Amino acid sequence: MQNRNNIIIIDRIPDKNWYTYILAKKLAEHVNVKVYAQKSCNIKEKFIKKVWSSYLYFFDISRHILRDRPKVINLQFEFAMFGHVINSIFTIPLLYLLRHLLKVKIVTTLHMVFPRSQYYEYLKQLVRIHKSFLEKLFIGILYYYFYVTTYLLIKASDKIIVHGNIFKLYLSDYISYNEFKRKIEVIPLGIEPRELCSTSIKNKIIHDKIVLLFYGVISPRKGYDEIVRDLDIDMTSSVLIVIAGKVPTYYKWYLKTILDIIANKKLKNVILIPHHIPYEVLPQLYRYATFTVLLYKRVIAASAVLSESLEFCVPVIVTTDPYFYEILGKKYIFYMNNFNIDAIKNYYYLLREKHELLTNTAKYIEIIRQKYSWDNVAKMYINVYEKLYNGV
Repeated sequence: MQNRNNIIIIDRIPDKNWYTYILAKKLAEHVNVKVYAQKSCNIKEKFIKKVWSSYLYFFDISRHILRDRPKVINLQFEFAMFGHVINSIFTIPLLYLLRHLLKVKIVTTLHMVFPRSQYYEYLKQLVRIHKSFLEKLFIGILYYYFYVTTYLLIKASDKIIVHGNIFKLYLSDYISYNEFKRKIEVIPLGIEPRELCSTSIKNKIIHDKIVLLFYGVISPRKGYDEIVRDLDIDMTSSVLIVIAGKVPTYYKWYLKTILDIIANKKLKNVILIPHHIPYEVLPQLYRYATFTVLLYKRVIAASAVLSESLEFCVPVIVTTDPYFYEILGKKYIFYMNNFNIDAIKNYYYLLREKHELLTNTAKYIEIIRQKYSWDNVAKMYINVYEKLYNGV
């Protein structure tokens, strides 16, 4: 690409562990890239430009695009990226304006993709529906809002990037086969190795206490209430369960459900940290964990927690959901569709007692980390940008 600001990425960047921050840092080694971040961003980097505020982003971004004149714009889209979920609707006219009037090529990375068949189930959880007419009406409106916004985003973009083949398949419900074949690209989440696996896993199994980490946004689809409900006091004497992550306002009721179960069962070995974990603290969280547990009922977004766990060489216990299976492969041994503390203990003691299993696990995680390295991810993005830039 020519030596100019050809690529603009639009996203909010809360900390240095954020997807777009890591991606832009890698891209900056090869191409000229700028990130249009929120004005409140407190990270200083040459490639970060503090541009927009939540309610004025349409005008803020348009003004800067007119000044910088990029060839490719990459919108890193989440429904709440501009503050309130409803704010995201203004991305549609923004993209149409940039694409058709200024002839800018548009790449949209969808970080969350709902299969149409699961929209209603998800929205029931979102508003915690009972049976009132107003709640049903609200769910219906949200259903169509999410669906129409996703559909129009696809239409307004030259390319759509998702993080797994299962999410690509979900998008086949939205558009024609020809458009699906032409527009949709799969680029996985990146992994940046931070620990030597053979040493890290050994350090995790020298203690008698098994630390199970449940990390990420606390929401019903992760089934934490069922897991805590299945625990008993005796069972947890050798197990410490850490549930950590932020709680959106609309899931406060779910947090209360978990807290009530813990209190009623008098569980002393469950630690609940219901807030965002700062970037500086994350390494400690993962280094103390024996296993990360991701027994999600359904996966609608690529798991940053999976990638982070592998960065710190934490073995991850996952379901056989198509997304996890795609990333980890058929040779991965830590699959489990329902929470089973005895099976987890068995995994632990096998790693302690069988040196060959520990070595093979460490080697396997290293292979996955190399396959999904951020260097490889950046090259895949550049390939998409260059095809658009050159009119391919």
